[in-house]
Amino acid sequence: MRNESRKSGSGRGGEKSVAEKRYGACRLLLHLILDWRLLGYGHAESNDPYQAITSKTKQSRYNQEMNAKAANYIRGTLLGQLSQLFAAVSGVVASIDGDDPHTVNVF
Repeated sequence: MRNESRKSGSGRGGEKSVAEKRYGACRLLLHLILDWRLLGYGHAESNDPYQAITSKTKQSRYNQEMNAKAANYIRGTLLGQLSQLFAAVSGVVASIDGDDPHTVNVF
């Protein structure tokens, strides 16, 4: 999740944060670590996330694949679980951020 604590305007005291202006309220930002095993990594030596990769191109492809799997998991599994959790709270909604598929916004 992105840090939205930067201030808009001239930076003088009393200014509202970007998040307050954009969403009308403060947001709690949580940074979560996704267990790679949920994405299918670490079960065999061939997909060990700590394996030595010999070229920058291969490393870049590996990273892109991992990021895509993480975004799919967040959108397909985590978002559903969060939505079920927040269904009991009136007016609280979880959604994927339009700028970052690894970010879940909760309003």
